[in-house]
Amino acid sequence: MQVRSIPVAARPRHLNGLAALLLAVQLLGLEAMAQVLSDAAGVWNNVAISTPSSLTYHTDTEGRLTWVENLNGFDTWQAAITVNQQGQFSGPVTGTIAVAGPGLIRVSVPDEPPASFFLNSRGDFMVSAKLSRDDERHDLELLLKAPPNLAPADLAGQWRGFNLVTPTKIDLILNQSLVVDLEPSGRFEVRMGSLTVAADGTISGNMGGAFTGRTTTGVNGTVSVHVDTAPPDPGFDLQFVVNASKDIMAGQATGDEGEQELILFIRTPAGLSNELKGLWRAADFAVPTELTLQTNAVGEVFGLDGARDFEIWHDAVSVGHQGALIGLTEPMVGQVTLGSAGLVRMSGTNGEGDSFTKDFWSNAGQDLLVSTETVEHQELTLALRTPSSPAAETIASKIRWRRQGECLELFWASDTNRV
Repeated sequence: MQVRSIPVAARPRHLNGLAALLLAVQLLGLEAMAQVLSDAAGVWNNVAISTPSSLTYHTDTEGRLTWVENLNGFDTWQAAITVNQQGQFSGPVTGTIAVAGPGLIRVSVPDEPPASFFLNSRGDFMVSAKLSRDDERHDLELLLKAPPNLAPADLAGQWRGFNLVTPTKIDLILNQSLVVDLEPSGRFEVRMGSLTVAADGTISGNMGGAFTGRTTTGVNGTVSVHVDTAPPDPGFDLQFVVNASKDIMAGQATGDEGEQELILFIRTPAGLSNELKGLWRAADFAVPTELTLQTNAVGEVFGLDGARDFEIWHDAVSVGHQGALIGLTEPMVGQVTLGSAGLVRMSGTNGEGDSFTKDFWSNAGQDLLVSTETVEHQELTLALRTPSSPAAETIASKIRWRRQGECLELFWASDTNRV
C-alpha cells in the first residue's frame, strides 16, 4: 500500500472517489459484459429473507404509543429460475439480467425497479441487499448457480455456518387503544456454527446447539437435510441449494415458534494460498438485537427501541499487494491478514481516524467472505471478489484521498506498490 501526503493547495481539481468509481463502472461496463453473460446461462436458485425497512409508530396527544406500522414485513422464500444465453430468465417471475460493471449484475423484472446484485469471481454466486419497491422491506437475496451434477460425497468436508434469525411477525397487544406489549418480544439473532459432512452423507455440527443428521442430493443443486431429534420426535427436514463450485450452500426455514431464518454454509478452505487481491463488493444486512417498548414512570408505553435499527448498506474495497486494503466507497486504509481455517482479518483506520478490526471467514474458492456482528445490532456481511478484468483492475487501482490537517493523503493498492 502506498501513502503520500501533498499540501491541500496543490490538489488538482478532479472527481471525488465515489464519482470516479461510478464513472469507471459506466465506461467500463461493456468490457465486462461478454465475460459474465457468456457464463450466466443455467439454473439459479434464489434464497431470501425479508424484514421491515423501519417501523413507524404513532402516539396520542399525551405521547402514549397507539400503533406501530410494518410489523408484518417479515418473509422468507426459496425458488429456482432458468437463465438463457441472452440473459432472459423464467421461473416464478420473468425478467432479464445485464452487466452494470465489474462484479455488478442488474436484474430487471416487469413493474419492479431494477435490482443490483454482486457477483463472485467464478460467476456462480450473487448477493443483493436492497429496499423493496414500496420502501417497506429490506430484502437479502442470494442466487446460487446450480452444478451440472451433485452427489453427497461432493459435499464431504468441513463447513462454517452463519444464521440470521428474526420473528415471522410481531403482534401488538392493545388495551383501550394503547400498546401495552409485543408478542413475541421481538428478539433477533445472528450466529455462527459448524457442519461436518461425511462421504456417505451423514452430518454433525453445531448451530445454536449440537445436531446430527443426513443429507441426500437432488437435481439442480438441491440438498435435502434431515436433522435428528430426540425420540419419539421424528426430526425435521430442511432444503438447501449449493453453487456450481460446491463450496457455498444456502437455505431458509420457518420454525414452529414464530421464527424465520436464513442459513448459509461455506466450505472451509484447506488454507488461504494467495493475497486475496482484487476488487471486492460487500453487502451488509442488519437488524436490531431486540425491539423493546419504552415506558414512563407509571408504566405507559411511549416509544419503541430498535424501530430504526433495520439497515442495509453497500461497500467496495480494493485488496492489493501484501494485503494492502483501500476503501473505494468510504475513506479507509488498512491491512488484510490471513489466518487459519479461512479466517481473514481486516484492520485499519477509517476516514474519521478511528481504528477498526473486522473478522471474515472465506469459502474454499476464496471469493466469498462472510462476517457477523452482534455488539450494537445483529449484522450479516457478505463480501464477494469480483471477476478479474481490466475494468475491475482499473477501479481497484484508483488513487483515493482524504484530508489530513493541511495535507491530502493519497492511497492506492497495486500489484507492485510502485508509482
